[in-house]
Amino acid sequence: KFFVERVRKQMSRMGGVIWWNLMDGWPQMSDAVVDYYYEKKLAFDYIKRSSKPFMIMLDEFNTWGHDVVCANSTLSDISGKVRVRDVDSGSVIFEKSFTAKANSNTTLGKIELRCSKKGMLLIEWRLDNGELGVDLLEISDGVTAFAARNIHHMHQQTAAFDMAQEIVAQTDTLA
Repeated sequence: KFFVERVRKQMSRMGGVIWWNLMDGWPQMSDAVVDYYYEKKLAFDYIKRSSKPFMIMLDEFNTWGHDVVCANSTLSDISGKVRVRDVDSGSVIFEKSFTAKANSNTTLGKIELRCSKKGMLLIEWRLDNGELGVDLLEISDGVTAFAARNIHHMHQQTAAFDMAQEIVAQTDTLA
């Protein structure tokens, strides 16, 4: 997720990511996203979500905060609304209507964070066509954390993402 989003944020300078090791050729531990038995590994869903044609993400920590960035890889301009919430407090820390130009990235604004900030952020968006999207980010010391610190935590985050997606779909207030 981290690497795909990093490349997408630099769309004008990087052409994309080639996954050369998609599947394990024999039972083993590796960086492939599908194992020898055709079971998807945990990374599969992270990569799938971060490779969608349109998504909203946070850029790396820079000057006491994170830029909120729309990555639009479609051939059409896309409009909608985005909201970023602190999961622990439920408070909205960023909200904005946007129009993202076709085949480009659009910086929507900045979320100011202190270096001591730890927790989870929920990014939710609704496009004018009704499509709903969410992303869940861990913040550690004010910086978006590379979520691969341990497998148990990644499973918790994936479960939280699924739950957040259901809650946002049921209580959509971005409409």
